[in-house]
Amino acid sequence: MGEHSGLEPATGPVKMAMNFGARLLFNGFNRISNMTIRYTTVDNIPVTIFLPDSVNAAGGNNPTMVYFHGGGWTWFSVDVYSGFLANFAEITGLQIIAVEYRKAPQHIFPAAYHDCLTATLGVLKRADDFRLLAGKLIIGGDGGGGNLAAAVSNTLGDKIWLQLLINPALQVLDFETPSYQDYDENVLPGLSSAFRNVYHWLEYAGISQDYLQFALQNTHISSGTRHSVASSFVNSRKYLPRNLTITDKTTRPLKSGANFIVTSAFDKIATEPKFAPMMSAKVEGTPNAYMVTSQYDVYRDEGIMYAQRLFESHIDVKLEHYYESFHGFVLFSGYGPIKLNVAERAIKGFSDFLKARIFEHSYST
Repeated sequence: MGEHSGLEPATGPVKMAMNFGARLLFNGFNRISNMTIRYTTVDNIPVTIFLPDSVNAAGGNNPTMVYFHGGGWTWFSVDVYSGFLANFAEITGLQIIAVEYRKAPQHIFPAAYHDCLTATLGVLKRADDFRLLAGKLIIGGDGGGGNLAAAVSNTLGDKIWLQLLINPALQVLDFETPSYQDYDENVLPGLSSAFRNVYHWLEYAGISQDYLQFALQNTHISSGTRHSVASSFVNSRKYLPRNLTITDKTTRPLKSGANFIVTSAFDKIATEPKFAPMMSAKVEGTPNAYMVTSQYDVYRDEGIMYAQRLFESHIDVKLEHYYESFHGFVLFSGYGPIKLNVAERAIKGFSDFLKARIFEHSYST
């Protein structure tokens, strides 16, 4: 309705209504139990701490994850994610510190990145206060939050033990990777489509939505950037493992066509690793990664290609690709009225991985 009437949908009242509906969908009316939930700030950034009562009672230091929620950098809140995060904490035995970062379009890049980086550094600085298990801090996120988790992980390097990236948004260079082609007909428009995702990228970047059609046509990048080394990072022939059998398509080359005003707006941020983590020129020293991707997601291929590039750079990577899942599927676990077996299996898979390795200093892929 907002789109057709020419109104900006991501206003305060609309966000409040969206969050209310999402809370019911993902949390239901169930009361969260066996969990201590605390609201505080870390260096003036609001955070919510989820600590399982069983972990709290055991005493000692806690394996901890700093989590950045999804929502295209525009929607949702930690409150919307509370049921998912409480369930996640209970199953894994993690203390989860969820960051309430600033949202677009009211606060464009790099506001969300700075909030997440500041909060993570604050947690590290106050390791004793948060009873962190030394050397085992995890950064996690899904969707836009996965983008923030990857960006902060790249910045902090070996200060982070593991990055958990769930359906992450990682690049704006090429919108015709195989997964964008697979779902260009809006197969799941409310969850994952080229239009929806490009819209959110533009909101986050502070780029006019008037340029959206240029991005959808893949003509938004200048010739210089199209022929730079960055283009190789989204080359599916190079980084999409054939043994996964996820698609029969390959990345299409970028096209020319947009004018200088459009391409200069995108060129400013398309290869900025803090904005698009997949564009990091060097990934050596990046924290080890646990990557979750979904078959029905336009972000599918960039997550897999980024994982493959990390692996080839001798970073320990665990890739879990769920063929029957879609973007945002993990939220259908925990306290909400709708539960998906694949979501619960994904959470348990990460929990099993974590419990087998949390007290070790290294792990095999």
